[in-house]
Amino acid sequence: MKAQIWSMDFVVSVLLFFITLGLLFFAWNYTNYKSTEQIMFNNAERMSLTASDSLIRTPGVPDDWNLDNVISIGLVDKEYVINETKAAMFLGMDYGEARDMLLDVSYDFYFEMSGMNGDIISINGTNATKGSYPGSGASNVIPAKRYAVYNGGIVEISFMLWN
Repeated sequence: MKAQIWSMDFVVSVLLFFITLGLLFFAWNYTNYKSTEQIMFNNAERMSLTASDSLIRTPGVPDDWNLDNVISIGLVDKEYVINETKAAMFLGMDYGEARDMLLDVSYDFYFEMSGMNGDIISINGTNATKGSYPGSGASNVIPAKRYAVYNGGIVEISFMLWN
């Protein structure tokens, strides 16, 4: 008895093997891409929440920081009560320097402090905004909203992280 290979059976089985292998490869790459994308989004979301919390829950480092000695930015002396002097210094700070202190990767941010009626608060004649609002080309826009007290009234703090 001699072994035989039927060429048509062989071609069909090789073709099915490579189609199955190709589908598995595609599925593996797609799953890997999606999980990496989700991990990056989760990290950015955590960073946005941490930065916005840091601004309204901590006094900064040192507690009485100024533009010459600031290590970490905080806008309050007491949790959730905005200090006007610290807020004015933050608004006057160089954007790149503020970004480097708040965030640890190459994201941009937009900060806005508005009253409950939606009007942007003015601090020492300057609108309480910092950074640039994400445009239509921005990807991964991650907003965080917080509430605090400023001059005896409740204000909404909007912090957006984007790239």
